[in-house]
Amino acid sequence: MTTRPAQSLADLLGDTRARILEIVQRGGATAPELAERLEISPAAVRRHLTAMEADDLVDSAPVHDGGMGRPADRWRLTARGKRLFADRSAEFADQLLDHIEATYGRPAVAEFLKTRNAAQADRYAEALTDVDDPVERAKLLAEALSDDGFAARVEDGDNGRTLVLLQSHCAIEGIATEHPEICAHEAALFTRVLGTKVSRRETIAKGATACVCRIDLDGSTPAAQTRTAHQDPDNADRSA
Repeated sequence: MTTRPAQSLADLLGDTRARILEIVQRGGATAPELAERLEISPAAVRRHLTAMEADDLVDSAPVHDGGMGRPADRWRLTARGKRLFADRSAEFADQLLDHIEATYGRPAVAEFLKTRNAAQADRYAEALTDVDDPVERAKLLAEALSDDGFAARVEDGDNGRTLVLLQSHCAIEGIATEHPEICAHEAALFTRVLGTKVSRRETIAKGATACVCRIDLDGSTPAAQTRTAHQDPDNADRSA
């Protein structure tokens, strides 16, 4: 799901659900509190909350108020719900990388990206544990990328020996545009996690409608061998 400014929530979700999300985003709320604020019935509020919970936009946790009664469920945004609101973290990260480069030079940026790449690869590898089939590994990687906001999916290649990994949204587009080496590091990350050759074809940062990688199914190495293998992105195949 792509990030949208708060004012477009009504177009995306409808006016009532947009208002619910905006209230919850300010610090959470119980269903009775939402009903009072919106001047609609608690039953109607709960129907909306149930639907948004099914879409992974909100979840709830019991909150004790010190009384003897049953604790009330307080609703809050999920990570996916938070992405519907404006986020300045990308701007901050871009400024941070610019500062590192200006202060310590381009090699310091490259070293940071290599460290970040290794940490991400370890995290994604956890999602692929005990799965050796390369097609299933690619699909699980796409799911993990989607959870991180990259809207990824896997499609069959032309010859049956390749897969195409598509990311229709870039959660760090602004940063990648200014620091295109990030895209090379990501391709190296995919190679390491999947244990097979991954070629970068297109990127959103360079104006494409999606980030596209070709996954070569020939010569795949066993999953166990890839969990500790570190690929240098400077040597990754990243033809574009």
